[in-house]
Amino acid sequence: MKILLWHSPLTDKVWASKSTPKGKQSGEKEDVTNQFISAVIGRWENKVENIKSGSSEWEITVKKIK
Repeated sequence: MKILLWHSPLTDKVWASKSTPKGKQSGEKEDVTNQFISAVIGRWENKVENIKSGSSEWEITVKKIK
């Protein structure tokens, strides 16, 4: 079983659900925005890293400001 994650531009939330064997959403979706943000902070806090997604490259920077 895989977990699908996606961002909704309409609600500006990160959602998660289980996937079917064909990669489609199965069952209820859950708002995991806060857990996702905590995971991003934990992974990239005080770091600058270039990552690739498909044919695009991104720079991720996370630093505490308060």
